[in-house]
Amino acid sequence: MARAAQARWAALSIDERVRRLQPAADAIRHDLDRLVEVVCEENGKPPVEVIAHELLPSVASVRWLQSAAPRVLGEAHRKLTWLPHRRCVVRRRPFGVVLVISPWNIPFLIPFSQVLAALAAGNAVVLKPSEVTPRCGEIVAEAFEACRLPDGLLTLVHGDGSVGASLVKARPDRVVFTGSVATGRKVMAACAKHPIPVGLELGGIDALIVLEDADLEFASSAVAWGGTFNHGQVCASVERLLVHKSVHDELIDRVADKMERIDPRGDLGRVTFAGQRDVIDGHLADAAKRGVGVHCGGDWISDGKLAPTLLAGPSVAGSKVWSEETFGPVVAALPFEDEDEAVRLHNDTRFGLTASVFSRDVGR
Repeated sequence: MARAAQARWAALSIDERVRRLQPAADAIRHDLDRLVEVVCEENGKPPVEVIAHELLPSVASVRWLQSAAPRVLGEAHRKLTWLPHRRCVVRRRPFGVVLVISPWNIPFLIPFSQVLAALAAGNAVVLKPSEVTPRCGEIVAEAFEACRLPDGLLTLVHGDGSVGASLVKARPDRVVFTGSVATGRKVMAACAKHPIPVGLELGGIDALIVLEDADLEFASSAVAWGGTFNHGQVCASVERLLVHKSVHDELIDRVADKMERIDPRGDLGRVTFAGQRDVIDGHLADAAKRGVGVHCGGDWISDGKLAPTLLAGPSVAGSKVWSEETFGPVVAALPFEDEDEAVRLHNDTRFGLTASVFSRDVGR
């Protein structure tokens, strides 16, 4: 059914597909309060984070399509410098049926934007949301119902990892997976058997580097926010903090002060997946065993909320909070002597998703 619907959908022009997808943005805006309630209940984000980090970016992605889709997906001409008397025309074709397996930590924006992109490119989509946040998957599908898509073009399938594995065995034409490194490896291995093209967006223990000339007030706010939004359950959240030794102590004090002022009732999310608390507790226990200093936090405010936690000290370097993804509101800090050491410390990880550098000099 999906393949039949995809063939008809792909025959439409890019402009027509984009036009047909526009009502999804209106559906989000018109039902904002209910969507916020669903995501808050299932995921645990504060309402302001649901609006700012899930729903408004989803609306913006639909708007972006209007101007960008023809340019990104349209026909393009390329020069062949090694064959000057030949002409090259690039025509992009949809894969066919795309399987989207989405996570529980950003349960609306990630599946919505991936489904949107796949549909705009002319594909049919099978969406399997996380079994931890199934209702969020439902409201993503509901937003696209406003587009009156052909039957079978978007199919929602619920279930755990075994369902995801079965969907891969059904031989979709592309798989897009967002989640843990361990599961991502399984998805990649399963896709390689056929083979099926696969896109993976996995974990991170991202570093924020503060050089000696940085605006410390601005940098400390970035650390406090970047390490705690969505209760730290973001692959691109700040988990490691590298600070030039000349400003290390001052920055640590500023970050600790701001973390302690975060209101756990209105400004802090909660653990979405109960098993994540075990990971956080294990990392904190390992840090305590190594004698890592706790500058703030470290205690559970409730069963689902850890007080924003800042760890620092030389023994941080060998700890789990430094080398593994904690996925909680925990930031581990180390000083560095110069830029070369900062780069070395940053790259001493098997993760490499995102990073940031704070300096008043853009050239640096």
